[in-house]
Parts: sequence; C-alpha cells; structure tokens
Amino acid sequence: MDIAENPRKQGLFIAIDANIGAGKTNACHAIGSAATANGWPTRVLEEPTHSPKFTHFLEHYYDDLRTGKNTGGGFSMQMFMLCQRYQQHRLAVEMAWGPQGQVVIQDRPIYGDTVFATTAMERGFMTKEEFELYVDVFRNMSRDVMPPDVFVYLDVSPDECFRRMASPARTQEEGVPLDYLQHLDKNYKLLLA
Repeated sequence: MDIAENPRKQGLFIAIDANIGAGKTNACHAIGSAATANGWPTRVLEEPTHSPKFTHFLEHYYDDLRTGKNTGGGFSMQMFMLCQRYQQHRLAVEMAWGPQGQVVIQDRPIYGDTVFATTAMERGFMTKEEFELYVDVFRNMSRDVMPPDVFVYLDVSPDECFRRMASPARTQEEGVPLDYLQHLDKNYKLLLA
C-alpha cells in the first residue's frame, strides 16, 4: 500500500516535563541530537521564554510569588502559557505525524501546565473563579489535541532544582522559593499517579 493511501503516523512526538530547573531543555536537546545523529529530521520546541510577552507575564507572576500578594499574575501567566502550549502541541502533531515525519520534542506539554495552575490556585495566586475558567479552557483545548507518542517526566528533587536555579545563567528564576518547587513537585506526583 502506498503511504499516501495509508494515513499513518510517520514521525514521533515526544513530550518532556519536569519541575523548574530539572533539566528539561537540556534533555530535549540531547534527545534531538541523538535523533538527528540517527538520520531523523528533528525539531525541539522549547518553552516560549524568549518572547517579550513571556517575560512580562513571568515577571508579574514572580513578583506576586516574592511578595505573597495576588495581583493577577498567576491567572494571566497561566492563561498565556496554556495558549502557547496548545498552539505548540498542535504544531508538534502536524510536524511529527504529517508527511515530513519529524521527531518533535516538546519542552513542557499542555498537560503539565495544569500543575502550575493548580499550584497557583492553592497558593492563593488564582481565585477559585479564575481557576475554574482555566480548567474549562484547558478541557476544551485538551479534547482537541492528540496525545504525544512518548511522555518523559524527569524526577528531580525540589532541592536539586533549587540548587540549579541559583546558577548565574538563570536570572529569570531568581527569588523563586524552595517551597514553591516543593509544591509543584507534589502536584506533579498527583498528576502522574
């Protein structure tokens, strides 16, 4: 049977998730390098950390975390990231399962985004109503996407993540408290259970 007649998947969609500072991006690029070395067309989809909007929303949320006051940073950050992850997830599916058949590695998928939203709500950085709206939007978006072929979770302790975040190269994450990483770790374990 001709491939054009058989609409089967041609590539591979791999999603990597973990706590902040666990080494997701490095793992994505290591897998990408291995796939490329084996002759596969490969694409790594990193988190949108270089966009001005990301910086705006992240700074607002981290200001809330540092001060302990909810000024809307949690909700705006999570809605922005949910939209970005949804768009990126759809792109990953198109590139992996389309005619080009690429190996696509996504740095933090849409599913892990719920861990951050749940943590923001539990810590008082999203109201109950904001969280319910987030969940409604997430449910509608997640119904519209195919799951990845492979899901990898890097289980790195919050203490180690915190140590890595203290690196001078990671200035965006400066001041994120250890107990926030511990809270994320707890919610990741619930998601994966």
